[in-house]
Amino acid sequence: MGGSTGNGGLLFAILVSGMLPSTALGAAACLEFDEASLKSRLQIPALIESSGLACSRQFPDLLWSHNDSGGGPFVYAFRSDGTAMGRLELDGVDATDWEALGLGPCGDQTCLFIGDIGDNAAARSKVTIWRVPEPPAPGAGQTVRGQAEPLDLVYPEGPRDAEGLAVDPKTGDLFIVEKAFDRVASAYRIPAAAWNGSQEPFEAELVTRVSLEGGTEALLVTQADIDPTGSELFLGTYGAGYRLELLRTDGVVTDFAPALKAPVYGDGQCEAMSYSASGLRLYFTCEASPTPLAQSNCKRTRAEPEANSDPPPKAADSVGCHCGATSIAPGLCILILGSILRRRRHT
Repeated sequence: MGGSTGNGGLLFAILVSGMLPSTALGAAACLEFDEASLKSRLQIPALIESSGLACSRQFPDLLWSHNDSGGGPFVYAFRSDGTAMGRLELDGVDATDWEALGLGPCGDQTCLFIGDIGDNAAARSKVTIWRVPEPPAPGAGQTVRGQAEPLDLVYPEGPRDAEGLAVDPKTGDLFIVEKAFDRVASAYRIPAAAWNGSQEPFEAELVTRVSLEGGTEALLVTQADIDPTGSELFLGTYGAGYRLELLRTDGVVTDFAPALKAPVYGDGQCEAMSYSASGLRLYFTCEASPTPLAQSNCKRTRAEPEANSDPPPKAADSVGCHCGATSIAPGLCILILGSILRRRRHT
């Protein structure tokens, strides 16, 4: 029967490829995380000022990080046990003040988004976000080269210092939260459509002003990420963590619900965090050598009863940061596959 294979053919292709989207399978929204504790120390001598962190959605137990300003155009790959897995070098890229790292959709690929957005003096006429398709880890001691695409940015009110960058897994939109010396921080949106090849700087859209409760620990947002389900934004300062539900209009994030306190790792100058691909773990890194990697586990998901002393679920995150077809029970996968094949034979 000509051309289209219908929904069954599409599902068949997805199952065979093993690349089910993280927002569709294997990811869960967590209600409560436990306290963060040290997981490992990274075996990467060159990584001494970890300022960005991203957990792969494609490759099992793979994380990425980079240095602060002056560290060169390198993004380092590693396992959650601290094992070095090589580095990605961006050709022709200046690392002026890299302060943030995100990971999310870019067209039909998954990209790393590197935020060259640091501006302590609030004096830069423009800042830049680089995006590059996420490669497999090259392996310990190895370097893989990548061609990154730049997007120059300006803010509607003029220069801003920022270190929080997050990617919406549902739309590919980016969000930047400023590093304000105040408990109210401006949050900006950069739509996925901004990557249109224009040579003119894009003006970020002011979405809202985020109010964070607390004393001095509520100042200076340095960490940001959106969970794999696209439900919430995590913001971290040097002394506190906050989780904000995303409010959407026609699928686009237009505001955040009031912030709720969340765990954060604070042993040193910690400036980076990321959700695991399942959404059931938080990872944190700090500026130190060797770099500490801390972890917080989900105590209770949205599907669990309120009063439950059982240990946190493990199955959805049993392969570290990965979220692919391995999240399907093998028997269920065979049943679905068999059903699709039977339908295809009778069409």
